[in-house]
Amino acid sequence: MDSNNGDKSMSLRVADFSSLPQQMLAPIEGYENTPLVSIEDAIKPLEDEILLLPARQFEVKSCLNSGNGLHIIHIKEIDPTYPLLEPVPVLPSKTSSGNDSF
Repeated sequence: MDSNNGDKSMSLRVADFSSLPQQMLAPIEGYENTPLVSIEDAIKPLEDEILLLPARQFEVKSCLNSGNGLHIIHIKEIDPTYPLLEPVPVLPSKTSSGNDSF
C-alpha cells in the first residue's frame, strides 16, 4: 500500500480470518439504513451512534442457534401499548444569516 496516497494507516489481521463466519447478520428492523462502522471506528468516543432510550420495547421475531456459541436473534422495535416516555418534538433548524451575535 502506498503511504503517499492520503489513506490512513491500515492494520491487517490474517491469522484467523479464514475461520471467521463469511456471512453478514441482518440488523434490527427499523435501523437498516444506519451505517456500519469498522472496529476502529466503533471504539472511538460515541458521536453518530443510535442511543436507545430506556422504555424501548422490542418483539422477538425469531431465534437461531447457529453453533459455536453464536445465537442470532431477530428483533423488531414495537410501539408500546402505554407509552412511558413522551416523544421529543423535532424543531426545524434555523439557517444562519451570518450576522448572529453571541
